[in-house]
Amino acid sequence: MQVAQLLLAAGVHVPRILEVDFEAGFMLVTDLGTALYLNALKEAQAAGDTATCRKLMRDALDALIRFQLTSRKDVLPAVRRSVPTP
Repeated sequence: MQVAQLLLAAGVHVPRILEVDFEAGFMLVTDLGTALYLNALKEAQAAGDTATCRKLMRDALDALIRFQLTSRKDVLPAVRRSVPTP
């Protein structure tokens, strides 16, 4: 829930959290739609629509930058850098 609030504060589109049951591992959230961003990018690329590709990539990068600019040290726990081996 804290991550969703941070993303929302950064102006990033996030689903709204309607209900949470941590014990049951359940979270009810609003829907952001059925269109996948990567599919839209691939379709624009396949069609040779460079303007749409640029817009989609710019929007994605802008969202990442907004989130980075609003992050603050020690607000969220550190991410583990180790990756388990199979």
